[in-house]
Amino acid sequence: MIDQLYISLHAALIGICWVYILTEDSGIFSWWPAVVHKVSGHPMVFKIAYQCEKCIAGQVAFWWAFFYFSYDLWMAVCCSLYAMLIAYVTGLLLQKIDRL
Repeated sequence: MIDQLYISLHAALIGICWVYILTEDSGIFSWWPAVVHKVSGHPMVFKIAYQCEKCIAGQVAFWWAFFYFSYDLWMAVCCSLYAMLIAYVTGLLLQKIDRL
């Protein structure tokens, strides 16, 4: 259980940092949205690539847990869901703080 929380928290942190810090206009990967827009024009690809912290956190947690727990699909799905929930709550808090 501790390993699941560890993976989920860190994946949520990666997702939050990617969306709110790294791919913003002044971030290190500020060029990434332009590349995604050139490659695809579909809004769902934008969400998966740089707009949605829940999507990024879920993907990171899924693949990290999938390999960490020796290809146990159930553990990977659980970690992914935990990470998406944590990223969702954290994203809501960050949006409220940004409005202040």
